[in-house]
Amino acid sequence: MHPWPTKASAVIEHEHTDLHCGHPHLAGTTPSPAGWRHSHRYLTDALHAHQ
Repeated sequence: MHPWPTKASAVIEHEHTDLHCGHPHLAGTTPSPAGWRHSHRYLTDALHAHQ
């Protein structure tokens, strides 16, 4: 597990391993061996709890 930084304006590169390839949040992602990788501003929601 990697904790999110405390700076709310930070852009975070991260990976989603539990979303299917057609999920709307994955638009613009890059496939990786474990899932889908992308970057966006820090946020905490149902898709980004504390990955």
